[in-house]
Formats: sequence, C-alpha cells, structure tokens
Amino acid sequence: MNKRIPSLLAVLLVGVIYLEGGMDFVEHSLMDLRFRLLGQEPTGKVVVVAADARSLESLKVWPWPRGYHATVLNHLVEAGATEVAFDLDLSSPSAVKEDDALETALKAAKGRTILAVASRWQQAPGGGKSGGGWVETQPLERFSAHAILAGTSQRPEGDGLIRRHNLETLFQGPSMVDALMGKSSPDGSFYIDFGINAASITEISYLDVLTGKFDAAKVRGRKVIVGTNAVRLGEQAAVPVQGSLSGTILEALAFESVASGRALRRLPPALGLMGALLLSLLLGPHLDTASWRRGLLVVCGCSAGLFGLSMVVQATAPVLLDISPMVLSLVAIYAFALVRHIDRQHLGLLSQTAEARKAGIMMRHVVQNSSDAIITVDTLGRIEAFNPAAQSLFHFLAAAVRGRPISDLVAGGLSAAEASDGSGRLLSTPVEGVGYRRDGSTFHLEMSVTSSSLDGQRIRVAFMRDITERKKQEAALEHQATHDVLTQLPNRILLQERAESMLRQAKEEDGNAVVLVLDLDRFKEVNDTLGHKMGDLLLQRIARRLEEPLRADDTIARIGGDEFAVLLPQAGIEPAQAMARLLVAALAKPFELQGLALRVDVSIGIALYPDHGQDAVSLLQHGDVAMYTAKRSRTPVALYDLEQDLSSVRHLTLRGELKEAVDKDHLVLHFQPKIFAASNRAFGVEALVRWNHPEHGMLFPDDFIPLAENTGLIKPITRWVLRAAVAQCAEWQRQGLPMNLSVNCSARNLMEDDLPQAIDAILREYGVPPDRLTLEITETSLIEDPERALQVATYLHSQGLCISIDDFGTGYSSLNYLRRLPVQELKIDKSFVMKMDENESDEKLVLSIIDLAHNMGLRSVAEGVETEAVWERLRAMGCDVGQGYYFSRPLPAEALSEWLRTSAWSLKKRAVGGASAAAVRP
Repeated sequence: MNKRIPSLLAVLLVGVIYLEGGMDFVEHSLMDLRFRLLGQEPTGKVVVVAADARSLESLKVWPWPRGYHATVLNHLVEAGATEVAFDLDLSSPSAVKEDDALETALKAAKGRTILAVASRWQQAPGGGKSGGGWVETQPLERFSAHAILAGTSQRPEGDGLIRRHNLETLFQGPSMVDALMGKSSPDGSFYIDFGINAASITEISYLDVLTGKFDAAKVRGRKVIVGTNAVRLGEQAAVPVQGSLSGTILEALAFESVASGRALRRLPPALGLMGALLLSLLLGPHLDTASWRRGLLVVCGCSAGLFGLSMVVQATAPVLLDISPMVLSLVAIYAFALVRHIDRQHLGLLSQTAEARKAGIMMRHVVQNSSDAIITVDTLGRIEAFNPAAQSLFHFLAAAVRGRPISDLVAGGLSAAEASDGSGRLLSTPVEGVGYRRDGSTFHLEMSVTSSSLDGQRIRVAFMRDITERKKQEAALEHQATHDVLTQLPNRILLQERAESMLRQAKEEDGNAVVLVLDLDRFKEVNDTLGHKMGDLLLQRIARRLEEPLRADDTIARIGGDEFAVLLPQAGIEPAQAMARLLVAALAKPFELQGLALRVDVSIGIALYPDHGQDAVSLLQHGDVAMYTAKRSRTPVALYDLEQDLSSVRHLTLRGELKEAVDKDHLVLHFQPKIFAASNRAFGVEALVRWNHPEHGMLFPDDFIPLAENTGLIKPITRWVLRAAVAQCAEWQRQGLPMNLSVNCSARNLMEDDLPQAIDAILREYGVPPDRLTLEITETSLIEDPERALQVATYLHSQGLCISIDDFGTGYSSLNYLRRLPVQELKIDKSFVMKMDENESDEKLVLSIIDLAHNMGLRSVAEGVETEAVWERLRAMGCDVGQGYYFSRPLPAEALSEWLRTSAWSLKKRAVGGASAAAVRP
C-alpha cells in the first residue's frame, strides 16, 4: 500500500490541474495532431460560392449591390442547388432597387434560402478568460420573411483558435449547419473535424456564378453556402491544422463534419481521471522498482498506446478521448519513482568508495601488464609514467624518458588527440600518429587519450599501439580499390575523385579543364582472334605507351575493357587537341607480342569544361559521345558537338521523325559509280541512302543510321534501300545502261532470319538477275558473329548474289575464316587509300590486300580514290576496281544516268558491237 501512495498523490495533483483547465493546451495539441494523422476527404455535399479576391478586383466595389446577390441566387436555383445559405451581412438597408431585387429572388427561391444571423463573441475590455459577450446581427425583416434564419457563431478557445460549432448564443433558432441538414432547432455544440481536407471542398468564384460562367453540375443537388474568403475583407478565423480559414469555409467544414458523421463530442472529464487512477494502481509499483531506463520506456510506451487508443476511438466513433490526465499522471509517477531511485543510489555510492580503493590497486596491476603502451603526461606535456609495453614499443627505459616532453616520442605530442577547434577537449575515438624510437626510426602508431584528476592535478593518460603492418595492408587495399588490377592505372573511382578536384580548381580559378575519352578500335576482335591472354598483355603495353606523353599533373585511367580516360587540368582546346594527337602517335607504332606485330588504332573524344559540361559525369558522357563521333567518322580525334549527341534534343527529335520518314518515303538514294581498272569505264554503282529532312536538309547516313540501329528501324530502312536500288537498276537496264548494284548490309541485318527471302522476293519483283546485286558486309560485322555471318553469306551466294567484304583492313578477321566465306570481292578501306601517296605504310598495306585478294581469287576494290595519281598507282598495283570523288561524288539517279552517258568514264566506249551487259562485267 505504501508504494501506491505516491502514485495516488500524483493522480490527485494532475486531476486538480486538469479540472482547472491547466491541461487544455496539451489536450488541444494532441487533438490537433490526431486531426493531421486522421485526415479524410469531404463528402462533396456542400459547395462554397466565395467572394474571392478575383471577384473583388473585377467588381470594384464593396459591399456589393444586393442585386448581385439576387442574380447569384437565381443562377444557383436554376442550376439545381437544393438549398442556398447566405453567410453575408444583410442587417441594414441599401438602395431600394437593390433590396427589391434580392427580395424578389428570395420569394422565387420558395423557401430554399437560408440567411445568417451572425453571432460574434466580443471580448470585454481588460476582461479575463470569462469576460465578454455575444453580439448579434439579423437580416432585414423583408428578407427574413422569405427565408430560413440560421445562426452562425464563432468563439475562440483559450489559445485563440476556433474548434467548436453551435455554441450557445442569443439566437435560439437552428445554426446554419442545422438548417442545411434540415433541422429546425439547435442540435448542441460539437467539435469540428479539422481532419477533413478543407482544400478539397468545392469552391466557385462569386464572379463566375454572377456572370453565369460556372459548371452547373457542381451545384446540382448540393447545398450551397455563399460568403467571403478574401483576406483583404478580414473574414479569416484562426483554426487548428490549416492555420486560418474564412468563416464561410469554416461553416462548410462544420457541415461536412455533421454530414460525414464526424461531429465530435468530448467525453466527460471523469473518464480521463478514472483512466489515470487505474494506470497509477497498475503501473505505480512497477515504476517504483524498475530501472530509470525501463521506467522511461514504460511511460513512453504507455503514452504512445494511449495516443493510439485516442486515435482509434476518434476514427471509429465521433468522440474525443482526453488522454492528457493519464499521460501526465504517468509522468508524475515516474518522477516520484526517479527521486526514490536517486536516494537508493546515494547509499550505493558510499559502499562504492571502499571498492574504489581496491580497484586502484587492481588498475596499477593492469597497467603494468597491459599489451598497449600506457604513458602518463602532466599538464606541461612531460612524461610521468611509462609502462613496460611502452618501453618495448619505443626502445626506451622508463627512467630515461621520465620528465622529457612527450613530443620527443610522438610527432606533435598529444595535440592530435585534441578537438580540432583548439578547445583542449579530447577526442573519444583513436587517432593515428608517428612515433620515434631510440634509434631514430619512425613507425605508425594509434593512440587515444583520456584526462583525469589525481590529487587535484590534471593528468593525461595516452594508450598507444604499433599499427605499421595495418597501415601497409590498408595502403594495399586502397590501391586495389582505386586502381585497375591489370594495368595498374587509376580506375573509374579514382578518376571520379580527381575529376571533381580538377573541376573545383577550375571553378575557383575561372579556368578550363579537359576530359579525353579513348576507345581502342576493334580491340574485341583481338580477344576473339588471339585470346584474352594476348589481349591482356596488349592492354598492359598500351597503358604504358599512353602514360608517356602525359604531364605530371595529368591523369589517365582505365574505365572499361578497352576504354580509357585522360584528365588535363588547366588546359584549353588547343592543348587538348595537341595531347590527343600525341596519344594517337604513341599507339601508331605496332606492338610486338609473341612474334606478332599488332597495330592498334584509337578513337578519342574531347570534352571541355565549362563549354561541354559543369560536372565530371556530364564531361565523361560528352567525351564518350565525341569518341563515338570519331569512331563513326573514322577520324582519330573529335571534339564534342551537340549535333552528334544521340541523347541531345535534336537527336531525340530525329529519333521520333525517322519512322515517319521511312513510312512517308522521305528517304532518297544517291549512287556512286565504280570504275573497272582494265577498261577505265564504269561498270557498277553503290547505292547510298540519304534522308531528305524537311528542316535539316539532306542528312547523311552517319546522322541517322546509328539512330536506326538503336531503335530497330534499320530493318525497314534496309528493305527500302534494297527495293529502291533494285527498282532503279531495272530502270537503267531498260534504258540500255546495264549496271551492277552494290548495297550495304549492317551487322544487325545479318541477324535477320528473313533477309535472304526478302532479297529474293525483291529481285524477282523487278526482274533483276541475282548476279547483278552485290551485298557489302563490313569486316567488323563478320567478326561480331562469325558463324551467323558465314551461314547467311553462304545462303545468299547460293542464290547467285555477290558478297563483298567492306572496309577490309580495319578488322582482325583470320585468313582461315576468309577462305570459308563465299566472297567474291575485298573492298579496301578508304582510310588506307586516301593517303597512300603520302604514307608509305598505307601504300604497302593496300598492295598487300590487293595481292591477298588475287591470291584468293577475289576482286579488289579501292574506295576513297580522290586523285589521278592515286588511281594510276592503284592500277599499276593491279587493283581491279576504283571508287571515289576522283570519278564522281554520289549522285541522284537522274544525274547519274546523264553521267553514265556523257562522262569520260561513261558506257559509250565500253562495249563494241552491242555487246551484252554480261559480257562487259568484270
């Protein structure tokens, strides 16, 4: 029984405070929190027509002529509103004409109108909590005779917020909410449910109703409250949750509370006090004996449970449960219990003093036998105590260091363990430092320092251990985490860190910076042909070559299988291009690996800060875009260009327009002639697709073929090219201009199961023999899926088509694989042909390919012939066919027809005596 007395006293104290209203603030705060957590949408049975700021601005006058109210009432009745309540002051006469108009409208409404009897609580001057009274205003008799009168009352609580509705006033009739609900007498006061979302109550501007420009469906079959909500009219009331609402919205919210069954009633205070008493009897003894942590946990848990219970009660029944007396009773009981705990602990401290002496002896034993070095230092930083482990760590005897500064043994003394703000506070976590041994050698150590007082003097105790081996392991792990295992270059993680540092410096100095993205051309073919072991060895050699031209503060990193990135701090476009050329030159010399001479080409993209990006991610992305531009254009280096960015707005737009271009026949074909070296006459053409864009003009394949491959449109485009090219070939044949036809075929086309059947159908449709058509397949496409390429090429060859390997010399296809392919033609890549008269190595490579083709019984074709000297040199080498700007640029079909008849390479002198086309084909 004695243990329950403090609990009962606590409940008694809380009860007195509660009944005197001392907990109203707490209860109101909990009530408002429940409103926020138990939010719900309104029923939609009431609509507010608001005299808002827009209406005031448009109508220019206030108060408005009552003729406006009459018009609004008529419009609402005509729209089907069941009842219209005016929350406006109609207590004084206005212009006779205006009042007559309103009275007429009220009569026409036939009792469906409710007029407000406004009751406002007026605080007495200097009055206390209860000082003040109600002030009432009623509509004019001529208006009230044709309408229902309903009271509106707003009286704030002690905290200045309005929470309740239907407070007792001078007016004895129904409230506006009661009237809207069809009740003829007051239904008692209730708490408004501010959990209902007031913002979702349908609100129509007074101006829209006045002018008839509103949706009648919004008011049909609903109650309507007409009032003000403009802040400038001062019609705002302080409320919970929302902060402030207009009186009209507040009436609508009260109506929604009743309509949704949420007119909340507060349970009797006795229920809360009984709950507090019950909790004190049940939990008081437990809190008295439990630890302070457990007691706190119990109080918090019970408080949370009570709050949850009040939420459940409020959510399931329209009642408010006061929990503040129960919660505060628990807090008071816990406070009493805590005081009793402190008393008991005081007795315990007396016994602990004796134990402390014994513990001191034990502590000295621990210090002497500890494996960690323990050093005691006075306020001047001089060593006072030095345990055996410290002697072993520093190789000093205790007598030799006693009285010496700790800085003789530890770099910087113990300052590293103090807070960085210089306050002298000690860090709770260990810090690292450098120690000095007797022989002058240094080592890494970890130390933590505590401060204590001994006989009134402040001392510091430092705990230290040797972490040299751990530091070595950490350094090795850090290197592994930030460097590529194969090449030992920085990896993407370290690149990102250095790029961010480089950009910070550039921003601070208002300078420039450069990111280069490098990709080795066709490196995958090295792995596929020579194996990954050879590929890894080649990557290591490439990494060392790429490091050679770099400056000391430049960074090169490996960021992918065959992809690298270079950071150039404080560099602009010209140094960036110069460095890119040095990197290309570094890889120009073949790599000698296991008896093989491997040539490696590289494509480099350049992105500049701040022109092409403000952060490391965007610069790397744009460098990658520029790299792919270089790869597509077959130039070693390319600067980022928004026009080439497949993810740019322009390309995203083109991506959407490309399908439409295919469907609406916006693609066109140009044809470039191929010249037979033996006769110096044209014998065939290559079909090259163009996109005649309505805005951007004539677009070349590099502008849209990558988009087509990414979006799956390459198949219909290839079908269109085949059909259009074969149709033109048939037309030339009818004109007496028989031409062989070459069409490009991509790697994705080779993956299509129905490609052979589609080609056969097109040839049959236009009556063109299969041997007139040559499919040009790039060497890279063959390497991507050799078996599939062999299967498709074999089938096409069996149907009579000619197969040509395009861009030969740029890949790593094996001779054994070439022998298996049913190929009739090798087409030498133009990058070797264009500069063979300037570059001896290119000329040798071209000659080697020509000899290889002839030794395999194949025709050799050189593309990129731009000068007479190159063409004559190719003929002297034995090249069979030439193609390039020296003969003709790609031309539309009509222009090429004229060229075939009139040029120096024309067909006129090609055959004598009307020889057939078949007879003159090479």
